[in-house]
Amino acid sequence: MPLEHSPSERAGALHAILLRILSDPTDATPEQVEQRIAAARARIDLGAYGQFVSGHTPAPLHQRWIDAVTDPDTKRLLIVAPPDTAKTQWMGIHLPAWMIGNNTNIHVGLISNTAGQAQRKSVAVRDTILDNPKYRLAFPGVKPDYGKGWSESEWFVQREDVGDKDSTFTASGAPGPILGNRFDLLIFDDINDQENTSTLYQAQKLNDWVEKTALTRLVEGGRAVAIMTRWAHFDAASYFLEHGWTLLHTPALDDDGKSAWEERHPAVSYRALQADQPLTFEQVHQGRPTPRGGALLKQEWFRSYPRDVPPACERTIQVWDTAFKKGQANDYSVCAYWGATVSGYYLLDLWRARVEYPQLKALAVSFFNGKEPNAVLIEDAASGQSLIQDLRQTTRIPLHPIRPDKDKIARVNAIADIVASGRVFIPDTAPWLGEWLLEHIQFPAAEHDDMIDTTTMALEYLSRGRKLAGQSGAMAVPKNGHRTVEDDDMASSASITGNHRHKPVLVGGGRRKQP
Repeated sequence: MPLEHSPSERAGALHAILLRILSDPTDATPEQVEQRIAAARARIDLGAYGQFVSGHTPAPLHQRWIDAVTDPDTKRLLIVAPPDTAKTQWMGIHLPAWMIGNNTNIHVGLISNTAGQAQRKSVAVRDTILDNPKYRLAFPGVKPDYGKGWSESEWFVQREDVGDKDSTFTASGAPGPILGNRFDLLIFDDINDQENTSTLYQAQKLNDWVEKTALTRLVEGGRAVAIMTRWAHFDAASYFLEHGWTLLHTPALDDDGKSAWEERHPAVSYRALQADQPLTFEQVHQGRPTPRGGALLKQEWFRSYPRDVPPACERTIQVWDTAFKKGQANDYSVCAYWGATVSGYYLLDLWRARVEYPQLKALAVSFFNGKEPNAVLIEDAASGQSLIQDLRQTTRIPLHPIRPDKDKIARVNAIADIVASGRVFIPDTAPWLGEWLLEHIQFPAAEHDDMIDTTTMALEYLSRGRKLAGQSGAMAVPKNGHRTVEDDDMASSASITGNHRHKPVLVGGGRRKQP
């Protein structure tokens, strides 16, 4: 196996092979001699293999990975690099195919985030061995063993020990059924994603499987390589580092602002992404996830605008988080009024109180009539479902039910980049501003989370650029006997906390620009 020998020993072996090729008395054309030399280099050097077999010339970052993974003294290697930098191509496809070519007795395990992802890489390696003529020129002795198995999840090549029960290549998701297999080389290919690192519990569950199942399948002296994009400070990479793995860290931008792979990802593109998604860029592209502690949003990320000069918004929405009971122990109902401009997203106004359902429904109608937003978002869960059904039956309000598919922390994480990039504006003064800001910067430790629920719904909806209903104006709903915004003689300083002896109202400017 090439990895059992030092670089100087491999260079010496290549020199001897080249001498034999050049002294071969057979009538070979110069092109044939050149191809034999390239094939010989491919057998000895992984970078030359990628170039010869697949036409992939290693960039400097790839060469650093190749030097590290082919160092015979490196038994546990962790490569952290941004997405779309050919990690899988070099370490998940080229490396195992090259290793099998040099040693048909080897057992390789490849573990990805899902079984389907792992099997796609397995097929890429398998089909290279089967169908690539340059691979067969470099490694003429590697032949499929169809009798033992040639499936997507595991396959065999012919080898000396016909009694060897373990497959040449095994592909599995994480976690997956790999007990019973033994591996000389184990490759972890991006086993983490945003979902399985969304909570410490989920990440720890996967880390336990890596430790207690996957790594126990390595033979004595076996090697393991992990290629990863970072998603959280407690992900599998943190486990590998805690257990002494050699780290090869390739950030998208180095300390001098140079791109890791300028030809593929120019530095100017990375810097634009960094400005647009600062948190995600630092975590995923720079590979430096930061523990956020109790606060997921920081006060300094929010920008302010003068409330007496509201922006001319291209579109506006009202967002409802509802509750139906008035008692002090019950949740608040919240209506947040948001607008979108080319510069970002503006919180224009907010109402918050504890009310009974009939009053809540009347307020939803009157708030819409007063502002005529392009859309009204209501969380499609529990109390919100009744409001959605009633408004659909009795009004033409452009309703958009929102059914969250993630937990509250994941929803806040999903909009954190928008806030951190300076694209969320809040008024410089408002009677409800202090409570609103406190709830956001203390989440998830805040006493309530009803206002932040409306923020996540609004920013996710507006940032998707979703086409809003009601662009031509919706039919206003007649007053139905309940008091409306116009009926209440409320001061703009009405409190959003306390016992609400008066009916709270949606106050302030920010009316959308009429088409």
